[in-house]
Amino acid sequence: MQAGAGKRDRSGRILVYLNSTPQQGDENLGNWTRFRITRVRAESTAVHREAAALGLGFVDAVGSCVVDRYTTRTHANHYREIACFVQGNTTASVVVGAALQSEWTRAAPLLERAISAYRAR
Repeated sequence: MQAGAGKRDRSGRILVYLNSTPQQGDENLGNWTRFRITRVRAESTAVHREAAALGLGFVDAVGSCVVDRYTTRTHANHYREIACFVQGNTTASVVVGAALQSEWTRAAPLLERAISAYRAR
């Protein structure tokens, strides 16, 4: 089951969003950075990895995260995101927080808090 929340401007452009999905493919703690960048590159242009970390502590789970920025193919919107693969006791899932580059300074603290409090089962 996918869950998410977002905020759009009057034109419908996504300003900021937070989304979680169950593991859907071959992604795992070890390959997460490469997997996520490849996935974003398939849908976007000018993808740049800014940071990555493995073995991060989540609530009763462990995760791997990547911070990247990219430009959408449609309308050339510039986004920055934090995307994490989180392995819980019985399941794995992905949580992504993103914002337009112009909204990042305001949105990042909230996205970072939400992602760090994310619970995998």
